[in-house]
Parts: sequence; C-alpha cells; structure tokens
Amino acid sequence: MLLIISISDVKLFLKNTVINLITSSHIQIIMINKIIRYCLYCIFGLFNTFLSAQTVYLAEVGFNGGGSYLIDDMNEIPFINPKIDFGVTYRHNFNQRFSAHAEWNSSNFDYDPTGIKKNTEVNMIDFCGEFNFFDLIKRDYKPKSKSFSPYIFTGYGVALTENTIKSFPFGVGYIPFGIGFKYKMGNRINLNGKWAHRILLNDNIEGITGPLNGTNLLNNDLLSTYTIGISYDFWERPCDCKNSYKLSNKKK
Repeated sequence: MLLIISISDVKLFLKNTVINLITSSHIQIIMINKIIRYCLYCIFGLFNTFLSAQTVYLAEVGFNGGGSYLIDDMNEIPFINPKIDFGVTYRHNFNQRFSAHAEWNSSNFDYDPTGIKKNTEVNMIDFCGEFNFFDLIKRDYKPKSKSFSPYIFTGYGVALTENTIKSFPFGVGYIPFGIGFKYKMGNRINLNGKWAHRILLNDNIEGITGPLNGTNLLNNDLLSTYTIGISYDFWERPCDCKNSYKLSNKKK
C-alpha cells in the first residue's frame, strides 16, 4: 500500500498539535492560578480569624535567646565581648496594660584578674512588673486596643556564679530594668523582644579584689541581655460579656 501524505496534511497536523499544547498549557496555568488563589484565601482567612477572634488569657510560658555583655571593672563599653544568652519566661497578665514575669537566663562572661582569661557561667533570676503602653488585646469593642505594644519593666533579681556563691550563698541581688516590644502573632502565640539591664548590688561578681576593683561608672557591675522570645498563652480569662453585649446591641 502506498501512503501519500501531502504538505497540507502535515501543516494541519502541526497546527492541531500546537493548538492542543497551548490549550493544555493554558488549562494548567488556570488550574495553578486557582490553586494559588485558594491557598491565599485560606491563609488570609485563618489570619483574620486569629486576629478577630482572639481569646484573652491570664498567663504565658515561653523561651528566649540572644546575647549578653558585662560592664564591669574591666569594661565600660556596651556590646563588647558579647556572649550567648538563653532563658525561660513565665508571664502573668493582670490586664491589657499591667503584667508581671519571672524569668531565668543563663549566660557567661570572661574576666582577667591575674593575667589569665577565665570564663564563668552566670544564672540570672528576675522578678519584674511590666507596663504596656497600648492595650495589648484585639477587641472590636476596645477601639484603642492593639495586637502589639512597647513596654517597660523593673523589679528585683538574683545572680548566681561560682564567685558569688563563695561569698554570697544565695547569690548577688540586682535591680533589673529595661524596654521591650510585644506582638501577638496569633490567638495563643506571642513574639517578645527586649533589652534588659541588671545593676548588681555588689561590685565583685568577677571575684576581683585590690586596685582593679571599683573603676567603672557608679562602682557597680552591670549585666545586660538583648533577646527575642516566643511564648504560648494558657488559662483563659472569663469573657467580658457586658462590653460584648453592648457592642452587639449598637450594631443592631
């Protein structure tokens, strides 16, 4: 059998093939766009749900990490010879403006009292009160409320090192203070960044005696940390039903 294929038949075949490829590619692009659009709708929907349906909780627990530095008799410049810092925080929220936290941080520092550099670990335990500059809650019936707020804090703490335990078995007391920033990432997840300073009530955390001691400003050592942390909320607070009821009546 003799098969005869004309040029027009070849052109028609190529044309149909190209059309089919373009059509199928176009359909795939449309499907991909629909999938992407659907995923974006889901993400924005969940995000809006987190922000609009926030429940108020009484407490949160989290962890933090960052850096630390020591201003002492050997150093008077901030952020010199930084060390790794990490810790755990418990925070109790009395209301949208006032909170209190208990925090443990662990770090270390170097000192050179005899010409030989020595590294020692320091554990810091803070008990602080906090003040938020904004109402840290997102509610429709609270127009000035926000999902973020800068804050300040101060309180009392204790530092424990091998040097302080020799002279002070229960550690050296200090006054912690600083600034921070809170952001509610979701219904129960919080982001927290802060810069904390701890003025020790003793000037011998390094274990240095003699003429080297007492050269820094105010003659007291200063432990500072700069950290970022994440926390999780628990213990749901009773609903503020009166305000919610008033809002629903106004909308009607």
